[in-house]
Amino acid sequence: MDFYPSSDDERWMRAALREAEQAFAERETPVGAVVVHQGKIIGRG
Repeated sequence: MDFYPSSDDERWMRAALREAEQAFAERETPVGAVVVHQGKIIGRG
């Protein structure tokens, strides 16, 4: 099965990367995640 990311996937990945960048700036482990439900971010960290 092939997987081709959509523009939405890229948008959510950028949001997760921003979370990781923020953690790095705060001298935390640079890991970020977002939880998306029906096209809206409902959690982040």
